[in-house]
Amino acid sequence: VRSVGGDFKAYCSGPTLYTTETLTQLGEQADEIYVSSGLPPTSEEFAQDNPVIQQFRDEMEAAADAGDDEAALDALINPSNALNAWLGMQIVKQVAGEVKGELTSESLLAALNEAEVNFDGVVPPIDFGQPAPPPLSRLFNPVMSLYRWDSGAGEFVAADAEQVNVLELLAAASKAGGGQ
Repeated sequence: VRSVGGDFKAYCSGPTLYTTETLTQLGEQADEIYVSSGLPPTSEEFAQDNPVIQQFRDEMEAAADAGDDEAALDALINPSNALNAWLGMQIVKQVAGEVKGELTSESLLAALNEAEVNFDGVVPPIDFGQPAPPPLSRLFNPVMSLYRWDSGAGEFVAADAEQVNVLELLAAASKAGGGQ
């Protein structure tokens, strides 16, 4: 931002724009970078209070220890993407275990379309049988939180802001704009 003449006090985006390596290289200059995300950070701080994040960290560390260099949490380009993929696989694992009869792509998809999953607060409970309101086809986690980069800790930490439900914001904006 500064290289093109900008003088912002803070910068906010989604978490997939930055790598841990880049933020670490920026040092204190990155301390005013904020991200909004439907997923919490994968840091040790958040893992202490959330068993699902701890399980993710444990499984990633076990994979790294077994020789998978791409699973090392400190080497990931974006741990949030890895958590998102891991949660997706946890859904498939959970739902596949509930399929009655032969497990096929058809039986798994049918079970997914009726499944309800809960990740103990990592994201709100998900009911795959309930589509999101139009025009969205599905939105499984409308709750966004704000995090800021802490160069001293070398990770994103919770910002002093309340969570926001994106669907409620869209509904309010629609009403304010005359339903457009």
